Amino acid sequence: MTFHKRILKTFLIFTFIFMIANPKCLPAKGWNPDTPAWVQSVSLLWITAIGVSWWYQHKKPEPVPVRSLEQIREAAIDTLRYLATPVELDSIRQMGDTVTIKTWVNAWWIHQYQDPVRSAALRDEYTRRFRVADSHYGWSTDRGRVYILYGPPEHIEHHPWGAVSPHPQFIPPKSFEYWIYDRASRG
Repeated sequence: MTFHKRILKTFLIFTFIFMIANPKCLPAKGWNPDTPAWVQSVSLLWITAIGVSWWYQHKKPEPVPVRSLEQIREAAIDTLRYLATPVELDSIRQMGDTVTIKTWVNAWWIHQYQDPVRSAALRDEYTRRFRVADSHYGWSTDRGRVYILYGPPEHIEHHPWGAVSPHPQFIPPKSFEYWIYDRASRG
């Protein structure tokens, strides 16, 4: 349940309890002249909330976008670009339907690691890295490629523009970072 639906549900419950406890709120034949204005307002809010709740429950779900063959082909190529050979990527380009592409990609992962369980775990990790890299750096950038292949760095050294360079002969044109990977822990 989303945050908005929880708030709406809580509001409806409290308003309903209030209306039961205070029967003057319900306008059977118009408002009672003795009914305070705030009670009328709460009653109208309650009626509005019921309408909104009904609309949320009965609105049509948004359609799931259908991806074309070309979109699936390009997504498979982009995802495997850093791992597959050029010949393997060309074979994906030659495939004519989505089922063949998906089957080939699944078989490729199993063939690489010879163990379906391990290949599924590595594929999930690779896919997670790909999504993180794409959202933070762009998958096709240098940082995105390094993140996809090696994962998050153990240490990051930030060097803002104008800071003293760790190498005296290197004058940075703009800010930069060093990503440091400990090879011993990657084994």
